Amino acid sequence: TAAIAALLTLIGYLGVWAWSRGSIQPAFWQVWVFWFIWGHGSGWFDNAAMTIAVRNFPQHRGRSVALMKSFYGLSGSILTQVYNLFFFEATSDFLLFLGTAMAALGLACAQLLWLVPPSGLDDQDGPTWRLDMGLRLVMTLAVLLLA
Repeated sequence: TAAIAALLTLIGYLGVWAWSRGSIQPAFWQVWVFWFIWGHGSGWFDNAAMTIAVRNFPQHRGRSVALMKSFYGLSGSILTQVYNLFFFEATSDFLLFLGTAMAALGLACAQLLWLVPPSGLDDQDGPTWRLDMGLRLVMTLAVLLLA
């Protein structure tokens, strides 16, 4: 699933990048198809991650989904900072970065998407404590991005 997501994301962003550089001259509907392909790549990434999170934390599905969606929401702010720092007024280069980096990051993180057998850990090392720490990290990042 993650490999399909990476391929779709790469194709979509590379198509929009080529259009923004002037390398290709597609009609508007063809550019829309590139965005459509990219969007489906994002959906495949989200589907793979959500499925594994819900299966790995059956007693804490709400917290695990909240944590994943919180990071997804913050990703837009983080990518905005990356654009402002490294790609200001170089939009086509940013599109190339998004296409290659998101596909590579997705493939690298795909190795982390696996089912974990349940364990009898106490609450200090259990999923509740870990998910709460993740949510605290999200809140900290959100406050830092506001500054």
